[in-house]
Amino acid sequence: MKLTLKNTQVTGLSETQGYLIAPNNPVKIQAVPNSKVELFIDGVKQTGSELINGKPAQLKKVDKNLVLTVDGEPLVEINNFFDAEGVSLDGTGWQYTDSEGLSAQNGSLYPVPGAEIVPQALPLVAVAGAATGAGALALLGAIGLAAAAGGGGGTSPTTEAAALAKIEAYNNGNGTTPPALTIADYTAAGVTGVTADNLAAVNAQVLKQSAGGADTAEEIQALVAVSNVALAKIEAYNNGNGTTPPALTAADYAEAGIAGVTADNLAAVNAQVLGQAPGGAVTSPLIQALVTNVSSALTAIHDAAQNDSATSTTPSVATYTTAGVSGVNAGNLVAINSALDSTLV
Repeated sequence: MKLTLKNTQVTGLSETQGYLIAPNNPVKIQAVPNSKVELFIDGVKQTGSELINGKPAQLKKVDKNLVLTVDGEPLVEINNFFDAEGVSLDGTGWQYTDSEGLSAQNGSLYPVPGAEIVPQALPLVAVAGAATGAGALALLGAIGLAAAAGGGGGTSPTTEAAALAKIEAYNNGNGTTPPALTIADYTAAGVTGVTADNLAAVNAQVLKQSAGGADTAEEIQALVAVSNVALAKIEAYNNGNGTTPPALTAADYAEAGIAGVTADNLAAVNAQVLGQAPGGAVTSPLIQALVTNVSSALTAIHDAAQNDSATSTTPSVATYTTAGVSGVNAGNLVAINSALDSTLV
């Protein structure tokens, strides 16, 4: 189940991010004063009257937090909702009791006593096209929903417009011309959550859009969430058993901005991902390094065969393993390398 949240402050600053909801592991966000929270679940806007997995959602006050539950299971927790001045949750169809301390006004729910609705609040942009993948039930989005409370800040309209135009130009390019976007480019456009860990994935998502698909901050912010989902799918496979979740495809790597994965080396790359410790395949640079290792190993074996340069120890057992070649061990390495030097290879 995929959750998308948008938080819009009175200043007009907004942030959008995606999460995957895990059983008994609610998504926890921080309430931001004078802001409006909007929710989508699996692309459906939630105003309280919609069913989630065929069941109605209920709101409960737990200390100073507002918790959304379905059939008693917490899904979303907005921390300090009842302490943040002017905060609201979009929709008035939610199920709650008078004891929960909520007040419906102008299409939203406020903590009692209520406050005026933020006129600058914008509609939620749903995240589309995110591949969830079995086992990727982990909290996503290193974006951090809460912006600094009370901040004006942000980029100037002129700077932001120029940055957005630059990002859209990259979308319309070929991945080389114009040059790849930087973290600073996204920051200047008012997009948050782009780091060295996911930059390649975000760039890949921008590049695959149709014309006009990356010319607003909301569109690009949604692509950041999709990128995080793609990376989480690869890390989930790393944490699996090789069967569950299912093996990754070349398209899965492309979604995460990973280059160089083909039908020829896919099995070897998957084996390298699966062999990492938890957290060893959670960022674009970490995964790309694994692909590079596989390519280097395959090249070493190819060159040894073509140049008849194999020795009793090189290529090594580790090189064969990295290249996805099974069955090579210390006992047969000399024979295999001798065969590489054969004119038949």
